[in-house]
Amino acid sequence: MAEERQNKVGKMNQGKKEEFQCKVNKGRSAVAIHQVGHALVRQLVGNAFSEEVITIARRNEQEYKPNTKKQLLNQIKVLLGAYVAEELFYGDDISVDVLSDIQSAIKYAEGIITASGMSNVISPITIKIMRTKSIGDERKYIFSEDFCKEVDNEIYSLLNEQLVITRRLLDGHKNEIATLAKFLFENETVTGEEFKAKYESINKKPRKIRCSPKEIKALKAHKIHVKKRGEFK
Repeated sequence: MAEERQNKVGKMNQGKKEEFQCKVNKGRSAVAIHQVGHALVRQLVGNAFSEEVITIARRNEQEYKPNTKKQLLNQIKVLLGAYVAEELFYGDDISVDVLSDIQSAIKYAEGIITASGMSNVISPITIKIMRTKSIGDERKYIFSEDFCKEVDNEIYSLLNEQLVITRRLLDGHKNEIATLAKFLFENETVTGEEFKAKYESINKKPRKIRCSPKEIKALKAHKIHVKKRGEFK
């Protein structure tokens, strides 16, 4: 889907040089922000792998098979990373490209609760499940209706929990996402190692910490220099 979007954008912009921007959800800039959302969360949760390629030339379809509960949960966060990144920049104007990411996240969540029996609420048993290929179609469990509702609630709860964690992970990283997206935009394709090096170079810069008026007063009392608006290094 992201590849089709990129092809359409390319045809529309033939003869024009696109400049990187973060204000409107369109063009190669938006694709870069989307892909950086995945890559940055992967970096933050420690799921980065050296063979990784981040690109805006085509959708990244690399094969990654998590096999522990922690890896499965991290992969859900990685999938939701693009949604959260777009949300940070565009608010409710989310692209349709996140749909396949969300569908994949749902499948992983279902796997954790049902096939893997890794739920903290439902006993650790393997649930035999029969369902059609499409997400959202009627599913039939071999258990009671009440138990099925409990399973669905667990899936919903798990996904929402991972979405909240992903939002917390990327909260405060908007400038980093923009810098990394511009880096990807300008290079079109980068390796996982190149992305990691760029990320680390950004994080070497000292961060500004915001203080409350009370904290500023206490720091000044100890003769610590404080910049205007409560910022200091």
